[in-house]
Amino acid sequence: MSRKKHSKELKARIALDAIKGQKTMSELASEYGVHSNQIGKWKKQLLESAPDIFTREKDKEAEKKEVERNRLYKKVGQLQIEVDWLKKRQVIWDERRREDKMHRSQRFRSQYQQTVRLAGTATVIFLKAQGFHF
Repeated sequence: MSRKKHSKELKARIALDAIKGQKTMSELASEYGVHSNQIGKWKKQLLESAPDIFTREKDKEAEKKEVERNRLYKKVGQLQIEVDWLKKRQVIWDERRREDKMHRSQRFRSQYQQTVRLAGTATVIFLKAQGFHF
């Protein structure tokens, strides 16, 4: 057995009839072919949402803006966290590059010193003049 689909207009009319109180729930249920519990739910929904009908459009727009502002603040906070993390990573990366550069520099000096010892100063001067780099 499938559920019946009722239009929003029919639901509103049934709920209004229930609010008027001219007929009992049982009478409305038999007239419209809907269970009295369902009529009670629709009546409650109508009464709860009735004040929203009279809210100003500006209030709705203000609420939308508030939601959007909160979303943007959240996004800004997330991006700030990412920037801070990247800055920390950059500091670590810079330290590693500095260490690598020092290590390469030390290696170059030791290679140069070995070359000087092995080949002699005159040979090194000649090789530098030829464009050879150590």
